[in-house]
Amino acid sequence: MICLIGGEEKTGKSTLALTFPKPMVYHEFDIGGYDRAKKSDTEYITLHKYTIPLQASMKNGTMVPSKTVIGIKELWYKFLYDFNQACLNDDVKTIVIDTWYQLWEVARLGVLQEKQELQFDDNGQLKKGETKIRTALLQIEYGEPNARMRNIMFYAKGMNKHLVLVTYDKDEYKPQIDPDGRLVEVRTGKKLYAGWSETQKHADIALWNRLENGVFTTEITLPGVVPMEYVGMKFEDFSYDLLAGLIHD
Repeated sequence: MICLIGGEEKTGKSTLALTFPKPMVYHEFDIGGYDRAKKSDTEYITLHKYTIPLQASMKNGTMVPSKTVIGIKELWYKFLYDFNQACLNDDVKTIVIDTWYQLWEVARLGVLQEKQELQFDDNGQLKKGETKIRTALLQIEYGEPNARMRNIMFYAKGMNKHLVLVTYDKDEYKPQIDPDGRLVEVRTGKKLYAGWSETQKHADIALWNRLENGVFTTEITLPGVVPMEYVGMKFEDFSYDLLAGLIHD
């Protein structure tokens, strides 16, 4: 199954991900989460860590923001190699990506880096007709990073792996008319899954973790593989074994 796990920081998301069947390959972009969540038994977990390069360069002895994207494309392909190896390994039962939000950033910025590289000649100079370095993708160009994320989800499922996607939370905003009659975006107070917008459409189940009165709870927000009556229900000490019981209920 493809399982999306969201929630605020330090609400047991990584701990829940680690309850899925082993052997497991854990792709960590949110460095430190795995170490906080891991138990003593890590014999059947392979960990890959990915540090996102500092987007800055030295100028006149001072670090300044880089106009060009640095090392993100290379990081994407390093992840892609490790991910493919995990999918091809018949022994691996679960692949975890922590966080899915950061992988989306890597996919998006990696494509931007590729677009920037096309602006320069072999001598590192802007080609004729290029007036300035691009700093963002055009809306029409998001098809490529979208396709890359979609391929990750479909490929893991096609290779018969559990794919667990751990992500951050974000604030929900909705348009409202302010007292001056202007249309403004206002925070509603509701939290949403952060990251790639199509994720829930392709996930088999979505879970939302909270820390309430010192107790970790997990709410099923997207049913998919469990009966509809479980949507909105909260569980304490949720795990893969509990989820598997609900699936076969």
